Amino acid sequence: MDPTGLLSPRLPPELECKIFTITSLSRPTTIPKLMLIAWRVKSWVEPLLYRVILLRHRLGSIHQILGFPTFTAEILDRVIQDKTPAFLQESARHLFLDGSSHPSSLATVLTACNGVTNLFVLSSRPKFLPSLAALRCVRHLFINVEALVNAPNTLLRSVTHLELRDLDTPALVPILALTPLLTHVAFHGAPPSATLLRALCADTRLQCIVFFLSAQGMVDIRSLATDIPVVALQLKKDLYEHWLSGAAGEDFWSVAESSIAARRACETEQLEMHDLQDS
Repeated sequence: MDPTGLLSPRLPPELECKIFTITSLSRPTTIPKLMLIAWRVKSWVEPLLYRVILLRHRLGSIHQILGFPTFTAEILDRVIQDKTPAFLQESARHLFLDGSSHPSSLATVLTACNGVTNLFVLSSRPKFLPSLAALRCVRHLFINVEALVNAPNTLLRSVTHLELRDLDTPALVPILALTPLLTHVAFHGAPPSATLLRALCADTRLQCIVFFLSAQGMVDIRSLATDIPVVALQLKKDLYEHWLSGAAGEDFWSVAESSIAARRACETEQLEMHDLQDS
């Protein structure tokens, strides 16, 4: 009998890897402990530690949010120094920036994590915005309107799902034209102006338009044609929870799309019943 048998894996490596991967994705804060089990486990789960990155200026007493670890620019800088350039490029997919870190630190992080597909950023400081030019793969973008207006075009070219915060401005509609792949757009804040709503509804690219509003500011979509893909929702989570839910695969887009599909199906059924009655 092999005296080292107790130290060897008793499951097929593929199955063992799958078990640790599922555990890591369901409880990301356990990954540092899992990395201590064995070198093979470390190689499987360490990239998953940086799949969702919440970058904060200071950690304070909060080291995790909703089960996700948080990082400072200093922590990520050590990772950047220790790992190959490809490590974070291939690992980091969701990046949350609170905007309080120094622009030079953010530039380093954004360059290292230039493979992210989901970005949350609220900072609109001029010195920070050029750093966003390093990102070429962002599909889901949460940003305020002021920052969007001044964001580099390279960032906008790949965006398909766009969430905007703050009031809309006259410059917003032309900026949306710079997002050739845009199909979904959502707004947080005050009710949309009539001009903006008309422009959005006339944009044939858009498959889903969402407004997150208070009960006092809900958009009356009953006055809109049923084929217009507009949904009004109430945000029931804070922005951290809202974004993290999306990063975990439980985003609001599917809810909005289902609502639009149901409304259209209802309208189609009513038309079919009307045709039957006429015949």
